[in-house]
Amino acid sequence: MGNSANTRGDAGLDAVATWFRGRHHLRGLFASLLRQALDDVLDGPHTGRFDVRELEQVERDYLGTRFRILLRSWFDLPRGRGRSVRVDGHDVDTGFSLGGSWTVRSRRVHLLASADDHNGTFDVGLIAPPRTATGRARSPVLVTDAGITWLARTAQLPDNPLLRLPPEVRRAITEPDSGQQRVNALFRLVQGQVVERATVITVAVQADGLKRCREARDQLAPEGVVVLGHGGDCPRVAEDLGLPVPRKGTFLALRLVPVAPFTPGRRTTRIDGRHYAVARPGEPEAPAPAVKC
Repeated sequence: MGNSANTRGDAGLDAVATWFRGRHHLRGLFASLLRQALDDVLDGPHTGRFDVRELEQVERDYLGTRFRILLRSWFDLPRGRGRSVRVDGHDVDTGFSLGGSWTVRSRRVHLLASADDHNGTFDVGLIAPPRTATGRARSPVLVTDAGITWLARTAQLPDNPLLRLPPEVRRAITEPDSGQQRVNALFRLVQGQVVERATVITVAVQADGLKRCREARDQLAPEGVVVLGHGGDCPRVAEDLGLPVPRKGTFLALRLVPVAPFTPGRRTTRIDGRHYAVARPGEPEAPAPAVKC
């Protein structure tokens, strides 16, 4: 069944597809929405979980509900009849899957989403289930790829960095007893890449995990580790060193060593009148400069 099968389904499918495609940054909106849905159900600040494989079945089922709630909020959509949302005058049912297949149970247009956190991808598409000769929808209908009008296909899901870490590094971060020790380990072991707020509070297993970031700056400074944020001199330091610039609510850890100005082959940054570069393996520790963030 190809996309031509849509002509046998709900006549509103084209209108719904046009409405969504008219939203600016559609893929980015869906990407952020799905990241939030996963993070909300994982509930890292209270559970420390970051892997959907740790969810219980009732939580996996709730992902579909959470997706629908966020869809209404992010796209400012009203409720439709039953559990649907109203899009351009059409009731649209929603479906969410962690495995890339869905079961649909009504004659309405369906907005289907799936997310694969381990591969960092997601899909979103629309389908109108084919009717029987009597005009009734087949119920239930198992849907895979065929017949879907895609709004996003194998698109990039915002990263879940804890899933990408080698197991031994992940254990070193998650096994300490205190939230502060875990956050310190995160910034000690994950350097040179932006760390999201959700990752910090999941590691801390505390809603006030951002406070732990401020304390980590002081506690890691003797090791030469700085934790950059989005304010003050932090963006300049990151740019000088050729590293990603943290956005609001994100952090970037790195170990610095003092170097001579204009050191060949190394990017440097000036802090409090001295020049620093990202430490290379084996270079001795030196106290970190105070970066105004």
